Amino acid sequence: MRRIKNKRGAPVAIKAGARKIATAYYNIITKGVQYVESGIQQYEERLKSRELKLLDLLARKHNAQLVFS
Repeated sequence: MRRIKNKRGAPVAIKAGARKIATAYYNIITKGVQYVESGIQQYEERLKSRELKLLDLLARKHNAQLVFS
């Protein structure tokens, strides 16, 4: 929710959080589906891989090469 808050503002982030909770509640009540928290570590790993992919695309666009030490 912090990323949404930084990009679009607090009201939008609050609404997004409420929708996430409401969707989880609806699925639990109507379908009996268990809510599983993926965790902050998995989120950060997905974010890092997405950023690396974007960096690679930008490097290719500008005929550059990424070097990791």
